[in-house]
Amino acid sequence: MFRTQTLTMAILTSVMAHGAHAQTTAQSVEIFRTADANGDTALSYDEFVVFIDLSAAANIGNAGRVKAMGLYKRGFKRVDANGDQRVTPDELQAMAGS
Repeated sequence: MFRTQTLTMAILTSVMAHGAHAQTTAQSVEIFRTADANGDTALSYDEFVVFIDLSAAANIGNAGRVKAMGLYKRGFKRVDANGDQRVTPDELQAMAGS
């Protein structure tokens, strides 16, 4: 089940608005939900790849560049600030703010 208290609309709006094409809150939440296959509100590496691919298809931020250059592993490592092999909405927000 998707826990909206962890993945807030404000966090995703902030993250997904980072870049040339701001997305609506509903689109941002849907991209994360779709990528988060197991519904734990964190992205494994494989889920992160899906997140990047969907974000690239929607022309969000730098996702297209990450996809085109095959920088998934580098991007995942950079976003996964605590090294737990999971990317959380908070980590995405922190990366968007840097």
